[in-house]
Amino acid sequence: MSFRGWRPPALVRDTGWTLLAQAGRLLSQALYFVIIARALGVNQFGALAATVALIAILTPFAALGAGNVLVMGVARDRSSFPVLFGNALLSVLLTAWVLVPLTLVIAWLVLPGIPWQAVLLLSLAEYVLGRAADVGAMAFQAVDRLDLTALLGTIAPALRAVAAVLFVTLPVRHDIEAWSVLYVLASALGAVAAVTIVLRRLGRARMSPRLLRRHVRLGAYFAVSASATTIYGDIDKTMLGRLATFEATGIYAAA
Repeated sequence: MSFRGWRPPALVRDTGWTLLAQAGRLLSQALYFVIIARALGVNQFGALAATVALIAILTPFAALGAGNVLVMGVARDRSSFPVLFGNALLSVLLTAWVLVPLTLVIAWLVLPGIPWQAVLLLSLAEYVLGRAADVGAMAFQAVDRLDLTALLGTIAPALRAVAAVLFVTLPVRHDIEAWSVLYVLASALGAVAAVTIVLRRLGRARMSPRLLRRHVRLGAYFAVSASATTIYGDIDKTMLGRLATFEATGIYAAA
């Protein structure tokens, strides 16, 4: 029996890429967590955990599920990619105009001890840059290129791990404000890389506000569902940061 030219079945191949991506993200996140927790200390790490948890609750509303609509539409009609991808990026920008100010107001009311500059940068990193990278990964998922989906899914965590290493080696203050600067820079590199790869491999994007309005309602269902999950998993850290101390939040988040 000859194995020359043999290729694994698509399901096996795609499963392998997904497992590799998950392993890569896990390792990057573990490295990032250990370094940042030790560098910031319990108080500043608690402040970061409470802020990131607050942002995570609202992050599903960034782009209003446009990435999911992209996968659905392109999987059915490959020619719809330019408009759906362009509208997904447009959705990221439009929703950020609402989510960033909303997050600043909520943080001011709920977490008054957090510097607003840190909240702003972390919000931009997640709502705009992180979502743009996610949309890029989902674009390749829509065309059944799980290898590139896996690649783009690991770029952002890897860059954040690199930023964490730089955070402890560069002569900077070890507080949430300094970390938020490196965090947004790493997120920007990840977003630029993801969008550039998509445009080179799959073609240009084209925006259509008329079609965007038709897809908002469908995408909103995905956003509400994802937000319910993040609320369940993250609201405890934000509440602890409000009701107790950042030291207690840091210990709890680390545990």
